[in-house]
Amino acid sequence: SIQHDIELKYTDGVKRPIGELDEPLSQWTPQNLYVRFDPWKEFTKHYPVLVHQFTGRWTDTGNFLGIYFETIACADLSQMHFLTVNSKWIVHNESQLHVNVSALDSFISLLPNMRIYEKKLCTKDECKRNVQINCKCSIFCWQDKNAAWVKNIQLVRNVFHQVLMEFSTLNHFGSAHLPINGAVDILNDSNGLLPLIPDVLIHFRCSDILHHDRYGFLPFKSYLRLIPSYSKYIYVTSDHPHRQGNDLKPNSGNGCTEVCKALHLYLSNHFPQAIVVIKRGEDVLIAMAQMFLANVTICSASTFCLWPAVAKSETIAYFPLSNVVLNNNPVNLGPNFIWLDEKVINFRNNEPVKDIIATLTKT
Repeated sequence: SIQHDIELKYTDGVKRPIGELDEPLSQWTPQNLYVRFDPWKEFTKHYPVLVHQFTGRWTDTGNFLGIYFETIACADLSQMHFLTVNSKWIVHNESQLHVNVSALDSFISLLPNMRIYEKKLCTKDECKRNVQINCKCSIFCWQDKNAAWVKNIQLVRNVFHQVLMEFSTLNHFGSAHLPINGAVDILNDSNGLLPLIPDVLIHFRCSDILHHDRYGFLPFKSYLRLIPSYSKYIYVTSDHPHRQGNDLKPNSGNGCTEVCKALHLYLSNHFPQAIVVIKRGEDVLIAMAQMFLANVTICSASTFCLWPAVAKSETIAYFPLSNVVLNNNPVNLGPNFIWLDEKVINFRNNEPVKDIIATLTKT
């Protein structure tokens, strides 16, 4: 069988396959992965298999998922089997960076490492031609409206929906409570424990928005239209104050902290019935599960929020137009994925934070 014939043999106990390529393939896409068809023939034999090595930094979770989805979508469109080898995260300073390595390993193990193409397979020459036709993207495929993952969005949604459902069930997220870090999190008064999954989840990519002019902030008034008035729990997930580059913007003082406090005050004033929490530096997998499971998810322009938003099947995700994802093209990514009409606001690199807050809170 194909499963038996391409089963990997390991040289040790850490899932390192014989013949592992020396260089990491973190930014590789199907076009150049296909060039490495022959080095894997020991495992793939005569079968047409697109081999993907999922190795990346946990801080780039969204980007590495994007590379994975582009490859699995390409294999399917090109009539090839799909095989992932040596899946692992690169993690440095685990305690400082607020990440659970065992949870990361559990999460990555749920991503399909093999997908059998059930229909007629291509010959090797046909495979090469199919990849050239279907998988033209060479890098940063989440920006390309003609990428394989866009053309095969239903497959991507189905795969990641199942992964997030299984991961959430295994970790009992439906009945879990929200961990609070009093040193960095911001919240109004609450009595008792808070549910892990909110009614509304806002992804607020503060530091990147402050330091780069391609992401942009949604004006705060946008949230008034998007958040249901009956919401009881509104959570904002943002980056940790100690993340590299945070709060270093010229003239910003403690930039992101000030902007997050302003957002918390704004939401608390307009939704007095709700408990509003701003989580700073939340575990990336908990944040991703919240994005997926919340009734309403409001994303920043980011691949980290893109994939949970795509995976939703019954709840809603709102996503801003930007050149970060699909280069401002509102491609149909499904009935539950809604592109926002509101334009994001970018600021000059030397913009004082008090002026940024004044602009964002303007009604």
